[in-house]
Amino acid sequence: MHTSRGHAKTIDYETTGGTVSFRENAWLSDGCNEITGQQLVYNIKAQRVEGQARPTPGDDGRIRITIQPKPASGTPCAHTVSEKKP
Repeated sequence: MHTSRGHAKTIDYETTGGTVSFRENAWLSDGCNEITGQQLVYNIKAQRVEGQARPTPGDDGRIRITIQPKPASGTPCAHTVSEKKP
């Protein structure tokens, strides 16, 4: 089981829909891969992230995803992605 981490200026947990919304400087990582953007929504039940591009001053509104390849041995990544502080 992997532990995911995230941060944003505003985080809202919707218990009924089973989603967590990250707004303003959103960052999510599963320890290997990371997603950044102004707004990200994580669906807990589907285990899926949705990004919504919303340009703000000084930001192009893009969602950025960094995927770390698996080593040749086929083992999971070495967890080399470090958390970026806002």
